[in-house]
Amino acid sequence: MHGSGRPPLLALLLVMLAGGACSLAAQCLPSTIPPEEAPACKEHYPTWAGELAAFGANAVLGAISGGIMQELKGGSFRQGFTRGFAGGSVIYLGKRLAVERFEAAGLVGRQVAAVGGSMVRNAGEGAGVLEKLYLPVGVGRLEVRPRAGKLQFTPDLTAIGWTVWAMTQAELTIDRAASLSAGALVFRTDNQVLRQHGDTLTSSGITNSGVIYIVGIPALGPVVARKQLAHERVHVLQQDQLFLTVTDPVEELLLRQLPFAGRYATRVDVNLSTELLRRLARWFPKHLERPWETEAIFFSR
Repeated sequence: MHGSGRPPLLALLLVMLAGGACSLAAQCLPSTIPPEEAPACKEHYPTWAGELAAFGANAVLGAISGGIMQELKGGSFRQGFTRGFAGGSVIYLGKRLAVERFEAAGLVGRQVAAVGGSMVRNAGEGAGVLEKLYLPVGVGRLEVRPRAGKLQFTPDLTAIGWTVWAMTQAELTIDRAASLSAGALVFRTDNQVLRQHGDTLTSSGITNSGVIYIVGIPALGPVVARKQLAHERVHVLQQDQLFLTVTDPVEELLLRQLPFAGRYATRVDVNLSTELLRRLARWFPKHLERPWETEAIFFSR
């Protein structure tokens, strides 16, 4: 697959489904989009159409992931598909909650979406619907097994790396209030824009493996600042979703085939969701054509 120059089929299907359907209802782009990047608003769609598209995309995303992963493990594609659909529906609910305006909306939405991602993961493994819950906590995840009464914290090495990097940058300062509200670490600049590595555009926000970097420019005003943070909170949930339902299951599947590696597969996480999106971005040269950006724009409008 890689030799042909094409991105992994499953991952491409997932990101296209997750964001592509939302483009039908993106309507006018919000003020967080630079004017030079925002095309003229020519079409309008009712809000309910966008919500239905977003719900369907996330539900089908979960269904495809659950079905394929269970089939790869010798199980029933149909069973994984059906249960994955339910999990994807809960992920949609989490994203919808994460952009609301009540205090700690991001924290609540992230945990709800994590339950949905856990449902998809369990569907792919042929486990009970809520047999395992993978709940994001700081720079790791708390694996909860309700029936067995077991808890296990697994550090995310990638998130830890991005956090350490941010703490060493003089222009970035942790925003504790925003971090609590988002349910993820938020670092803010002081009147400086950001530039994504490997991208040609400056940005008002960047999310790497669930760690948010956002501009602190008072002149933009409170409305723009609120939408910017909501936009990045959606990216956090998207990366959680890709990690739980795509990159981590595949990584575990491969590691268990290697001698002495299987025992470490569940002790530490290496979150490859951001790297996957960065590679897929090459297939969408224009920033606003990237499906995951379209979805974040729609939810944070």
